[in-house]
Amino acid sequence: MLAKFCAEKFHDARIKRNMTQEELAEKAGISSRYLRALESGQKNNPSASLLCRLALALGVPMDALMDVSGEETAS
Repeated sequence: MLAKFCAEKFHDARIKRNMTQEELAEKAGISSRYLRALESGQKNNPSASLLCRLALALGVPMDALMDVSGEETAS
């Protein structure tokens, strides 16, 4: 299985928690500019540690911010 960051799920999680981009950026320790780039899909490969900080700031598991594909690579 492959998992990758999903900007739409990330945006939806923030909206459901009634957080502004600025509030979430501050809680996660990143710039609001970078957070906007993540939400818009301009940046789509956050590090595992950043993904963890974003999930903690939102109060969701990390996989709630990911798209999982059933594709597997051949061994």
